[in-house]
Amino acid sequence: MNLDQIIDNIDQYEDNVDDLVKSLKSVGVTSFDEFRQAIQAAGVPVKKSLQNAVQDKFENAVEEDWAEAQALNTEEAYMRFLEKYPASDYVTAARTKVAELIQLRAKKHEQEMWEALDKRSEEALRRFIFENPSSTYISEAT
Repeated sequence: MNLDQIIDNIDQYEDNVDDLVKSLKSVGVTSFDEFRQAIQAAGVPVKKSLQNAVQDKFENAVEEDWAEAQALNTEEAYMRFLEKYPASDYVTAARTKVAELIQLRAKKHEQEMWEALDKRSEEALRRFIFENPSSTYISEAT
């Protein structure tokens, strides 16, 4: 669906503003001002009550998208949030979460490498130490 189709069928969203805003976001409309410009350019009359509801939804979008990123709790979700809202109040928290998740992923990878390692092989242990000099498993590897 494109923006013109959404605007042409705007009446079907009257009872479901959430779907309207999701559809608008999916075609790149990121603010109420962009929505208002689009309906004005199309010359499509939109009820004031629907416009007000869309405006309220866009104004609350940052908080809703932040809550969604937190619920998903993935690097990708936080990165999408940062791309969408590079100047929001949640930027520092989102960057911190990305860094924590990257660190967690690296630790998990290190643990998997350690668990798969043939600990009877001196060569394998030396290679592990060389490739992971700050590993938490160094004392066990030596």
